[in-house]
Amino acid sequence: CLMIRRPPRSTQSRSSAASDVYKRQDIKFSPDGEKFAVGSHDNFVDIYNTSDFKKIATCKGHSSYITHIDWSVDSSAIHSNCGAYELLFWDSSTGKQNTSGGTAFRDEKWATWTCVLGWPVQGIWPMSADGTDINAVDRSHKDTEKGYSILALGDDFSKVRLFRYPALKKGAESIAGDGHSSHVTNVKFSIDDKMIFSTGGEDNCVFQWKLV
Repeated sequence: CLMIRRPPRSTQSRSSAASDVYKRQDIKFSPDGEKFAVGSHDNFVDIYNTSDFKKIATCKGHSSYITHIDWSVDSSAIHSNCGAYELLFWDSSTGKQNTSGGTAFRDEKWATWTCVLGWPVQGIWPMSADGTDINAVDRSHKDTEKGYSILALGDDFSKVRLFRYPALKKGAESIAGDGHSSHVTNVKFSIDDKMIFSTGGEDNCVFQWKLV
């Protein structure tokens, strides 16, 4: 979670407008490099130009703080998760929600996949899990030689898990990595997909995992 301090704006209607501190949970740049999206604890996703850092749109519709954001490959759309376990879809130019996004974007190619909720990751959730048990996922940048991507996962049980992506079957099989002594807060692939980096919560550790 990132903290950005800035002067409050008297004209804004956000719930956090009384404070000059806004918690930024996720920031993602568009694949074309022209925009970036910022998900905050005020339930909004703000979209900015990279050329002048001017805000061009605000995505309003989530019921809770934003947890994860991903861009479509063509930079035209965003999808996002929130603390209320919603998956919503947005037009990146206007910030307008596509309420039929589940159907409209069912074949969409996403530049990254870090949302813990969505059709391609439905199989990562264990039986009787609640929405807080999985903290982060990250899809590899390229397919393996066998023709599938890998999804890394960090959970509340100190595990780093690897799944085939997409993971559609309920209770999909995974490989678990042990090492953290606390919940795993985030996981990320290196740009060449040869390593995975994970961060722990109370153990204050950064782990580096080699894929073999």
